[in-house]
Amino acid sequence: MAEHLPEDYAARARSALKSGNYLYSYDILAQAQLAGGQITRELQYLMILALANAGSTRHALEQYRKLDLQADELNEDWLALEGRLLKDLAIQSLPHSQALFLSSAAAYRHSHERTGGYFSGINAATMFALGGERERSRTLAREVMSMVGAISPRDDRDHFYLLATEAEAALLLADFKRCEECLRAADRLLPDDLNSRSRTRSQLKLLCRQLGIDGKPYRLLRMPPVVYVEPDTHGMQRPPRGALLSQVGNTAPLMFMAVLEPAQLVEAEHCLEHGARLYAIIPGARADEIGRWHRSYGGAWAGRLARCLEQAHEVSVARGFLDGETDFCLSYIADMSLGLSRLTAKRLGGEWTAVKSSDGKLLASADFGLEGEAQSPGQHRSLAPLALPPNRRYVGLIFADFLGFQRLGDAELPRFSSDVMGAAAKLLARHRERILFRHTWGDAIHIVTDDAQTAAEIVTELNDFIAAPLRSSGGQLAELEIRLAAHYAPVFVGHDPIEETLTYYGTQLSCTARIEPVTPPGMVYVTEAFAARLALEAPQHFALDYAGEVELAKRYGKYRLFSLRKKRRAPIKNEGES
Repeated sequence: MAEHLPEDYAARARSALKSGNYLYSYDILAQAQLAGGQITRELQYLMILALANAGSTRHALEQYRKLDLQADELNEDWLALEGRLLKDLAIQSLPHSQALFLSSAAAYRHSHERTGGYFSGINAATMFALGGERERSRTLAREVMSMVGAISPRDDRDHFYLLATEAEAALLLADFKRCEECLRAADRLLPDDLNSRSRTRSQLKLLCRQLGIDGKPYRLLRMPPVVYVEPDTHGMQRPPRGALLSQVGNTAPLMFMAVLEPAQLVEAEHCLEHGARLYAIIPGARADEIGRWHRSYGGAWAGRLARCLEQAHEVSVARGFLDGETDFCLSYIADMSLGLSRLTAKRLGGEWTAVKSSDGKLLASADFGLEGEAQSPGQHRSLAPLALPPNRRYVGLIFADFLGFQRLGDAELPRFSSDVMGAAAKLLARHRERILFRHTWGDAIHIVTDDAQTAAEIVTELNDFIAAPLRSSGGQLAELEIRLAAHYAPVFVGHDPIEETLTYYGTQLSCTARIEPVTPPGMVYVTEAFAARLALEAPQHFALDYAGEVELAKRYGKYRLFSLRKKRRAPIKNEGES
């Protein structure tokens, strides 16, 4: 059948990658493997690229190094991929990154020498500079500068990258005037491609810091500001028309705002009319929310909401709330909106602003630096949680299981219980004060925590902690892979009449359980609600990378997921370094 052809899977995967839906791209490629068809080099390349973009860089590098690539297969894409993976690991490991930057430089230089590609050449030059080898960097920069001057661009995208490459080479050669001229010209191209702009800016910013350049020429490649709109809690007052946009000038900002009531919808409509990108957060599935508006405010308002959500750049859904829980939901959505706005500002490496919805008053602002930390004051928190309904609360939710467990025989189950589950129990004991509930059956582990940070600590530690007993066990146990997922959501608190104990239940537990089966082994994926909350609770301790939207197990619906890892502050061993 046509849908089983490798080129069909590749086309679908590339489309998902282009739209930023990295985990879905990986899922498509995993389906290609399960279908039993030919796994081409293109599919393998796309799978590694999808893993890297989804934040699973280490796993991607492991997969790359397992491939037995032949000489005639090594085009610039394949050769430069190793350099890109090592570069990403180096950036994740700052400031202990010199060896990784030099390994990345070597991989890029090899690609450049084999293919003559300017992309590999400029990256090799920059990696050498970041690794402290300035003379080798300048030699390559001069070579690349000569190359790009002789190339005619095929289209705007090609022209953008040629100008960005020339600007980067000029920066390495301290030709600041030429660098600025190229960036001003590049700024007129690809105005809506925020991903290309942000990656270019991030590399230039890193280079400026390494070279001690204070002029910040990368700012000439402009990025729209990210604006969080704090909702009003006193009667949902309608703000003066245009008050929110008054704080951000004439640019096209990324506006993160809750849309629960007509007053907020009116301002959202105004933002859209004036070119803003709207990131709307609503308290339920789109169809359900439109139905609620129809019942509460009438058909005209429901129609306006539907049109607004269609025009929005993204719509995020806060799930698990009942009708009539608007106040309970508002604090959750406000924090979710705030956390997502800060994650976006970190990803883009740009400016972030918080304003009040009732009057557009500036509440806080920040500029995010190289590692995504705010470089100026602006630690703004959202509303304090309002009074909770009876038997309701917000919690961190964890589900884990082991891929391959069903293959274990009776002889291996006691060792699984003592060695693997025993190791997990020791780890959980360190967090017992913040664990509200724990339960296990077979290979499954279910944990409820008091907050998102504790859940993040547990899943990232489990991912590392369980590896040792698994690898040392031998046999089928050594082939097991742990899969982990986490969510932050409203649940019910009640009494379990069967087990005669306090328990936690609700639809969001089922949601978390459905994430774990679609999580690639050895990785941790969390919902955007969890990511947003963690960005507020522990922004300095964890890194979150948007992985895309994926269909959950058992047709539970599509959810946006983030990959989660703990930030490393110690040097990382580079196994591939020669």
